[in-house]
Amino acid sequence: MMVIIFWFSSQPADDSARVSSSVDYFICEKTIPEFTTLGPGMQRLLTEAVDYQIRKCAHAGEYLILAILCTASLFAWRKELRRAKDRSDTNQRYGIHWNRLHPNDAQQKMPEQTAGLIFLLFLGWGIAVLYSVTDEIHQMFVPGRACMFTDILIDSAGALTGVLLFAAVWFPIHKYRQMICINT
Repeated sequence: MMVIIFWFSSQPADDSARVSSSVDYFICEKTIPEFTTLGPGMQRLLTEAVDYQIRKCAHAGEYLILAILCTASLFAWRKELRRAKDRSDTNQRYGIHWNRLHPNDAQQKMPEQTAGLIFLLFLGWGIAVLYSVTDEIHQMFVPGRACMFTDILIDSAGALTGVLLFAAVWFPIHKYRQMICINT
């Protein structure tokens, strides 16, 4: 996703405007019933009217996806670290897993684990925001493009939405899995 964002940001302003105007035209054509029957001047006015909103939604959408992917990667990395810890905690001499918890003990560990998960959510958001900042700096060196603080704010909001969507899906699934494991 970072490569795709970099590629879009590397396009000079004229090329970006051409791509954007074709997307604007497509969206207007699909959402406004009489759009194709209007004259070219009116079509141009309508596409220009929605251009800003479509561009900013695209910004937010890119970073929504990036934040979901970053957060999912961090959660997968955490899971692999826990598996490695499980293997290293195994006492070869006695064959005991020291970190296996009784179901009642697992409930006591939950606040500590939840804090770690929340930290990973913030970290996923932070990575996306940091990339947004570097992307805006990169655009300063592209002909016709500029570094805009408002774009960083829009990207940050998109990234936050992505992290919240990830959490809204992951936490209920994880809780359900824990209930199944404890009850079996």
